[in-house]
Amino acid sequence: VKSLYGFWGVEGAWPKDESMDEILVGDELAKAKNLKVSDKLSLVGKNGTKEVSVVGILKGASDEAHKLIGSLKLAGDLSGHPGSYTKAEVSAMTIPENDLSLKARRNLDNLDSAEYDKWYCSAYAGSIAFQIEENLPNVSAKASLQVSDAESNIVKKIQSLMGIVSIIALVVSAIGITSLMTSEIYRRKKEIGLLKAIGASNFEIYALFASESLVVAFFAGITGAFLGYALSYVMSYIIFSHGIGIAWIVLPISVAFALLISVVGSLMPMRNVINLLPAEVLYDRK
Repeated sequence: VKSLYGFWGVEGAWPKDESMDEILVGDELAKAKNLKVSDKLSLVGKNGTKEVSVVGILKGASDEAHKLIGSLKLAGDLSGHPGSYTKAEVSAMTIPENDLSLKARRNLDNLDSAEYDKWYCSAYAGSIAFQIEENLPNVSAKASLQVSDAESNIVKKIQSLMGIVSIIALVVSAIGITSLMTSEIYRRKKEIGLLKAIGASNFEIYALFASESLVVAFFAGITGAFLGYALSYVMSYIIFSHGIGIAWIVLPISVAFALLISVVGSLMPMRNVINLLPAEVLYDRK
């Protein structure tokens, strides 16, 4: 229950999973019966009376506001049917709904063999419920579409936001590299003038500065990829109560973009290199 409904507010503590003497009490029931944390209750079941302790008051759960919540072991002992249950809720890591999952939701028979295989092997809420029914006889599995749709909408909005932020970050990075390269060229103008004086071409000078920039960009791309993953993991855990796996393809893509931005950002400052005259620079005339 704690993993499924971690957003519930609990005054006190959660009962232990296998506890036979700890329960949660819904806030409306606690108010009606004047119950508080640490109070003792006697519950009458088929196997006699069981004394339990109220370890927490459940708040903000409208459907459970008038209920007692305890372990499956305790419920089985009171009902006389240990290990039995009429309903089980499953928490699964799913992917956002798309056109394929919506098509399957409307009518699974409308999928061709390739679409069916892709749908079946993907972690959609509907495909997970379908496989649960396949593997558990006499079980009806229903996906909580309200929750999955809400999560899908959140993920899509986050993806759009991250896309916009990424584009802005690329532009700002290119501008930043241009500014830094311009400053570096001005600081090292005597070195550039000396290189020109001994016969270095503009391209060779550009290659020197670009190689230095590429080394920095390489390590910056790796660092950025891992920091981005860490931030994504934290956001996923806060929103969905579970983290995400790392897609290793992101690492070379991040490095490639960092190198590309470094090269592009270094092009404009090269006009300053072309305009530098060795005599003027070496004699501090420019």
